[in-house]
Amino acid sequence: MAPIPCPVLVTGGASGLGAAVVAALNEREVPVGVLDLAAPAINVPSACVDLADGRAAERAVHELSRTMGGVGAVVTAAGIDACGSLLLPGGMATSFFDGRPDQYKPGPAAHLNPPNVVAEAVLFALSQPDGCVVRELMVCPDGEDSWP
Repeated sequence: MAPIPCPVLVTGGASGLGAAVVAALNEREVPVGVLDLAAPAINVPSACVDLADGRAAERAVHELSRTMGGVGAVVTAAGIDACGSLLLPGGMATSFFDGRPDQYKPGPAAHLNPPNVVAEAVLFALSQPDGCVVRELMVCPDGEDSWP
């Protein structure tokens, strides 16, 4: 596997999949920064910012980029991704469903991957050599019945 481009900026890095990606990168000693509404649990460079505020998000990206000495890759676990890889976490246990009506929550028989399992797939996509891009990657539990 090729080395992961450094540093990596993770949006939504304070919870769920984003936090799992930050933890996995940090574990591998890959420099990582976080953009999120909340501060990450791991002590890494971060900016508390609402990504819906484009100007504030732009300022935060520039500030973190300067702090980290540049950005080699971006993982969008929050906000909008206009290009790059598409990773579909089909069946993942996160707080995304908290507070939603039951009709929108996974059923009682749903098999859900923990975010750290999906984060490993993100690291796989990041570690591809120059000239090789993972365009789509579906990550779901074996036997997940909510996906075709």
